[in-house]
Amino acid sequence: MDRFLDDDGFERPTADGAHDRTVRSDDHLRSGVPWSRAIGGRDSAEHEWFPGRAPARDLLEQLGVRQVHIWSLAHRSAGGSRRASRCRACAVPAGPLTRRAVTDLAVVCDFDGTATVHDIGDEISKHFCGADYLAVQKKLFADGELTTRAIIQSIYTPIRAPEADVIAFALQAAKLRPGFSELVAAARDRGAPFFLASGGLRQYVEAVIAAHLPPALSAWVKVRANEAVFAPEGLRVTYPGEAESRASGCEVCGSCKRVAVAEARRAGASFVIGIGDGFADRCLVQFADRTFAREGSFLHRYCQEHELPCVPFTDLYGAAEAVRDYGETAQDT
Repeated sequence: MDRFLDDDGFERPTADGAHDRTVRSDDHLRSGVPWSRAIGGRDSAEHEWFPGRAPARDLLEQLGVRQVHIWSLAHRSAGGSRRASRCRACAVPAGPLTRRAVTDLAVVCDFDGTATVHDIGDEISKHFCGADYLAVQKKLFADGELTTRAIIQSIYTPIRAPEADVIAFALQAAKLRPGFSELVAAARDRGAPFFLASGGLRQYVEAVIAAHLPPALSAWVKVRANEAVFAPEGLRVTYPGEAESRASGCEVCGSCKRVAVAEARRAGASFVIGIGDGFADRCLVQFADRTFAREGSFLHRYCQEHELPCVPFTDLYGAAEAVRDYGETAQDT
């Protein structure tokens, strides 16, 4: 859902990013900067998240999902590469933790194209609406004829399939990016909240996480996403975080990722690691303290063009290592 521009070479008109000017260019660098200072407003707005109408247990059981655990390291040989050896340290430990728990760290991670290899929202649209239809919607967005909220809606509008069919396809299409499970495990081991902030639909995000992570890890993930309303006349998208997004100064995103960063800061995080790849992740890079951007993505190009520091990635093992190593130097001294 966030990678509307990544693979097609479209460039978005600057008007849709005009809100960026309200953010100081160095705000994202200041560890511990209160969210209210970064945006010039108050951070006491109540959350607008809708109560979870999860596809989770009943629907997944109907689809035959029985705790499918995908561990990228489980299939590596004992004599693997140095990366494999390094990444084993990111897996859930069998014994007591060897790193101290932290109370001032949080992770805010995008889903489509970041936590997953493919953009699941795009795959759903192509499957149920046709590749040509999706291409037209992306072109309209690139030409400035659709806003961010409008394209999030438009790529799903023709879908009349029931929720179970859409979720079943999402589970079939989804593949977690290597290192994602290790990243969540590292956050859990350190006691760092993990927010999965997505411009996609909560139903398929939760279903994929439940199917691909062990229960202890999936329970650690806090999903913040848009909501799908399935109906015979077509799928309708609602934006649970829209009110708080607008209150925080974002007029572009439906459920802005700065809201997830603000939630993390209210919970006590003074250092937020942001991980993303797409157009909507521009807000994430402006409010996180350290950014990982998928190599070659829209976000990576955006950071380069605006001279914003970021760590390019193709897998998430490096981000997992950053979480595990956070604060250790200071602790050792």
